[in-house]
Amino acid sequence: MKEDEVEDIIRYLSPNSILVLTPVKLIRIYCPFVVKPMVEFQHMEISKEYFVVKVNIDRDLQTVYIINGKAYQSRYFLLVL
Repeated sequence: MKEDEVEDIIRYLSPNSILVLTPVKLIRIYCPFVVKPMVEFQHMEISKEYFVVKVNIDRDLQTVYIINGKAYQSRYFLLVL
C-alpha cells in the first residue's frame, strides 16, 4: 500500500471508535462498545460479552481491540448492538 493511501485510511481512524458500514449508512460506534468472541482465548469465553475500551491498528493495518488491557484482532469478535 502506498503512503498516501495509508494516510487516507488513518485520517478516519480514532482510538475511541470504529466505523461500521450498514446496508443503509456508515455509522461510528464509540468506546466502550460490546463484543463477543467467536473463538476461545485464554481468560475469555465465547458465551460472554466484553467491552472494547480502545481501538488500534497493527503494522498490517488490521484493527485491534483493547479488552481488559490486552490487544485482540477484531476479526475474532462479533459486534453486539
